[in-house]
Amino acid sequence: MGHPTGQLQKVGHIHECIINELCANPRITQLELSEMFGYTPTWMSRVIGSDSFKARLAERREELLRPDVRQRLNDRMQTVVLQSMDVVQKKLNQPEVSAEMALQALGLASSAMNMTRPKVR
Repeated sequence: MGHPTGQLQKVGHIHECIINELCANPRITQLELSEMFGYTPTWMSRVIGSDSFKARLAERREELLRPDVRQRLNDRMQTVVLQSMDVVQKKLNQPEVSAEMALQALGLASSAMNMTRPKVR
């Protein structure tokens, strides 16, 4: 933080990561964020309560509401899912793959399909 008043002056990489997590999981608690990122609850509270963090979080949420940004994110996610499925498919074709691993792959693929399916509004 580095400012005598304890206010965050500049949003850095770790703060962007926290913002991303808050956008992806709006119900996450400050305690869960503290544990996830390895900081004290007091530090997390000060960061999240700072004016610069709140402003950047609001900007990020606004960006995510824009249809073009949402579409770009969805397109990128679909690309990652398809590439991952190719890797999993190659692994599943190997003789040493257990039934448990195949079931895990099925579960992940099912989740990915549900996640990338276009949402009807």
